[in-house]
Amino acid sequence: MTDVPPGWVRTTLGEITQPSSERQVPAPGDERPYLGMEGVQSGTGRVTGLSESSSITSASPVVSPGYTLYGRLRPNLNKVTEATHSGLCSGEFITFPPQPWLAPRFLMYRLLAPDFVNFAISLNSGDRPRVKWQQIAEYPILLPPLDEQLRIVSTLEEHLSRLDSGAESIRKSQYILEQLERLNVERALRDLPLSTLHAGSADVATSDALFSVESEGKVDGYELPSGWSFAALEQLVTAGRKPAYGVLVPGPHTVDGVPFVRVGDLVDGHVNHDGLKRIEADVAQRYPRTTLSGGELLLSLVGTIGRAALATERLSGANVARAIGVFPLDAHRVDPRWVLTVLQSGTFRQYLERASNEVARKTLNLADARRCPIPLPPMQRQVELVEEIIQWRQDALRLSEAAKTAQKRADHLRLVVLSAAFNGQLTEQNPSDASAEELLNHARRVLGTKRPRRRNRSTLSTHCAVQESLL
Repeated sequence: MTDVPPGWVRTTLGEITQPSSERQVPAPGDERPYLGMEGVQSGTGRVTGLSESSSITSASPVVSPGYTLYGRLRPNLNKVTEATHSGLCSGEFITFPPQPWLAPRFLMYRLLAPDFVNFAISLNSGDRPRVKWQQIAEYPILLPPLDEQLRIVSTLEEHLSRLDSGAESIRKSQYILEQLERLNVERALRDLPLSTLHAGSADVATSDALFSVESEGKVDGYELPSGWSFAALEQLVTAGRKPAYGVLVPGPHTVDGVPFVRVGDLVDGHVNHDGLKRIEADVAQRYPRTTLSGGELLLSLVGTIGRAALATERLSGANVARAIGVFPLDAHRVDPRWVLTVLQSGTFRQYLERASNEVARKTLNLADARRCPIPLPPMQRQVELVEEIIQWRQDALRLSEAAKTAQKRADHLRLVVLSAAFNGQLTEQNPSDASAEELLNHARRVLGTKRPRRRNRSTLSTHCAVQESLL
C-alpha cells in the first residue's frame, strides 16, 4: 500500500466530491454551448470543439466553469475535462461541481491518472462499457493540503505543457515528411532534384507551383521533361497478354484456397499479405488472364480509384477481385516501379479520378485506365529516379520511426508524471501547509458523507493493486 505523504490523508472519491443531478431539456434556438464526448481529446483534458444546445432534444447535464466532466462511456478513452463554459454537456459525462477543498483542475488530473483509468476499465466489459458513479465512489485516493494541490496542478501543467509542445513538434515533423514525399514524387515526374529531409517546411510551402496540372484539371497540361515521351498504360503491357478485370463472383473464404487480392489489400504501393482471402481453385482458374505470376501492376477501379501496387513473386498463382485491373507490364520496356511511382502521384491519381464515373459506386472503366498516359524517361533514368525515391523513403521511414518512438516515450512520461503527482512524488511537502484532515472534515460536513466503513480485504487489495501497478 502506498505510504501517505506528510500532511496528506486517505479518503475516497465519494467523500470529496458528489455528482450533480441537474439536467435541462434545451429549448428550440438555445444558443448555449454544448460539449459532446467527441469534443474532448483522450488523455489530455483538452476540449477540441463545442456545438449549440439547440441540436440536442434530450435532457442533458447543466455545467458551469469549474465543473469536472468525467466520460463514463468506454473509460479506456480517458475523456475527462474541466468545463470553461456555461451550458450543457453529453449525458455520458458524470459532472462534478467545483468544491472549495479541491484546487481547480485537481480532480480532472486525478481522474486522468493511470491508476484510476485502469481501475475504471476493469469495472465493466462489453462493446459499450459504461461506468456508474456507485462503482467509482469508493475508489481510495490520497488528498493533499489545498496549497499542495495548487502546487501539484501548477507543476503538472508545466511538465505536461512541455510534453504537449514536444508532441506537437513530432506531429509537425510527421506532416512535413508526408508532404515532402508527395512533393518528391511530383518532382521526380518533372526530373527535378528531390527535396532533402533537411529542407524544412519552406519546401512544403512552395510546392504548390509543381501542381499546375492538378489546378488546370487536365493531364495534357503536364510538361514532359526534355527527352521523355508519353505512352498509354496498355502500350507497356507484355506482348501476348492484355489488361483484365479480376474474379466476378469469388465465393466464400476457403482455408486452403488460392490467395485473393481485394482493393483493401492495396496499401502504400504494396499488397498486404496478412489476412488475404482465399477462394476455391476452380473459381480462380476461370480467370487465367488475372492469375498473377509476380510483377503485375494492380490498379483499383471501383470505390477508391487509383490505388496501385505491384504483385510480388510471393503472390504467384493468386488472383484478384473484379474491382482490380491487372496490367502485366513488360519489364524490358519499362521499370514497373516507375509506373507505380507515376500512378501514386497526385497528378495522375487525379487524372484517373476525373476519368471515372459515378454509378452506384465510383467506377473507372478498364478501357479508360488502359489509355492513362504514362510519362517515360529513358530506362536508365527511370531506374535512377526510382532508386532515389526508394532511398529517400527509407531515410524518411527511419525519421518517422524515430518520431514514433519519441511519441511513445512522451506518452509514457505523461503517465509517470501523473502517477507521481498523486503519490506525493512530484512536489515537495511543506510543513506549514494546513492539514488535509481539515479539508476532508469540511468536505464530509458539506457533502453529508461519513467516515467509510472498513472494506473487505479483497476489495481493498484490488484497489491497492491497481494504484501500485504503475509505481
